[in-house]
Amino acid sequence: MEAWDPRSRTKAGVLDAAIHLPPGGPRFPSVSCLHSHNALGLAVGTATGQVMLFDMRGTQPILVKDHM
Repeated sequence: MEAWDPRSRTKAGVLDAAIHLPPGGPRFPSVSCLHSHNALGLAVGTATGQVMLFDMRGTQPILVKDHM
């Protein structure tokens, strides 16, 4: 995911969720769902059943859950 600043038309940050998935999964996981309930929280769901919760101020997930 990329965040852009519309005022300056520059990229404000990049969040690569795939690097935080557990090893042994698919080589190229696909994101099937994104959900944000406020300005700083983001949930990312993959097609293989992993859910990651992020705080947009950091690059590491707060929680990684594998729903198998």
